[in-house]
Amino acid sequence: MVHDRTRILIVDDVPGVCDLLCEFLETDYRVQTAQDGNQALQAYTGFHPDIILLDMHMPGMGGLDVISALRGEMQDQEVYILVITGETSFELKRDSLEQGANDYLIRPYHSDELLARIRVAERQINLRKQLKTAYRNIEREIEMLGDIQSRLLPGTDAQFSNLLIDTLFKPSGRASGDFFDYFPVGEHIVRIAVCDVSGHGARAAFLMGVVRTLIRLSETTRLDLEQVVTLLNNSLMDIIGNECDFVSLFLADVDLEAETLSYVNAGHCPGLLADKSRNIHALDSTLPILGFVPVSPKATTCSLQAPGALFLYTDGIYEWQTPSGTYFDQDTFLQLAAGLLPAEGPFLSNLMQAMQGHTPGIPFRDDVTALHVRILPEASSPHSTAHGCGREPLTAAVED
Repeated sequence: MVHDRTRILIVDDVPGVCDLLCEFLETDYRVQTAQDGNQALQAYTGFHPDIILLDMHMPGMGGLDVISALRGEMQDQEVYILVITGETSFELKRDSLEQGANDYLIRPYHSDELLARIRVAERQINLRKQLKTAYRNIEREIEMLGDIQSRLLPGTDAQFSNLLIDTLFKPSGRASGDFFDYFPVGEHIVRIAVCDVSGHGARAAFLMGVVRTLIRLSETTRLDLEQVVTLLNNSLMDIIGNECDFVSLFLADVDLEAETLSYVNAGHCPGLLADKSRNIHALDSTLPILGFVPVSPKATTCSLQAPGALFLYTDGIYEWQTPSGTYFDQDTFLQLAAGLLPAEGPFLSNLMQAMQGHTPGIPFRDDVTALHVRILPEASSPHSTAHGCGREPLTAAVED
């Protein structure tokens, strides 16, 4: 059908040349003409050609200016530009190709050669269209995957007695390798997970789904932290094999009755714990990253009494560049977060505002996940049996 045919714009200041080319091409192609550069750009906006047969020497705007306008101002890298000229200058050919022309044909030429060049252009155009279609299909699949991922995250309606949970989740793309979750595993225990799968895109998202499924098994099977981490690591070793993928994980149980925090940190960023005196402790890694070697996890238990708080995150939240060219590293980030964690109010919002002070419009390059857990005063109990946890306090106690 006519509307499916390749569109060719002929640009030449000699009417006879335009007429001859039109007569030669219009049987198989949709053809339009222009007699100078300005007319060519006007015709381009309405005709949307697939191919432009472009003369170089025209009054007013010449061929080089047309190429520059199409590739520069109009940002069209797809229209195929075939330069047709009688000039044999190497410099003109070089300049045309450097400006963005796809091909160069010198007059006089045989009509069969012109058709052959046009068919080459059509093959490239069709290939590009196929690639764009394939890319759109992949994008739709990734969007569907991202949508499914968002449904795997805990809903905002999840409520726990004496526990306030706030979260931040910013995927770097439509599908993410980051993951967080929280759910009850007993009458008084809430299990919390923050995980980072290496890489991005569909592969990382798939592994994230596996991690989430295995962690969620403990909701009904009553596996303890050590059993969950062992199961997860063994499963990842089977799935990943000798590939370079890996998973870092912070898995914790908050016991609201005993007022304790038990956790396993497998190669993940240090968590921050604010104790009842509002001292801040870093909960460092206790295991290597998962997916490479067998592990023997052992949970660490410490006190978590009101008004204590726990902050977990992935490394994407601090791995960004400051205006000076330096990177906002983990130690700097921990000091900033430690200064805010004991305070009342929306910790994650306050943290992001503080980070904006270092770099307005933070250029996050990675998935960003953060989770803030606060024990409300009603949970306070004198029966806690656990004691200090993690490193020595990062900050001095904050007086009420």
